[in-house]
Amino acid sequence: MADSEAQAIIDKAVALARTRGHAPAIDILDLAMTRRDETSPHFEVHGQPFDDWTDETSPFGGLIRAAFGEPGAPRDEVLQLFVERYALGDLN
Repeated sequence: MADSEAQAIIDKAVALARTRGHAPAIDILDLAMTRRDETSPHFEVHGQPFDDWTDETSPFGGLIRAAFGEPGAPRDEVLQLFVERYALGDLN
């Protein structure tokens, strides 16, 4: 289950994407990732068609893919760019 920090990030990013859909995905993620407590958030999820909020089939994962992924880029490479930009350490 996503921890409280991860859930707050996800909720903010998805809400921003809904209300500012014209904004680049990287800008939405930058806003959503501000003022976090500098721990490594855990994005696991249960009861969804995906196992993790970083999966590109989730609304949050779609933002990550749009911000960091070229078409056909491996998921691991996309997630590594996300982790590096926001100094997340280990996502699990």
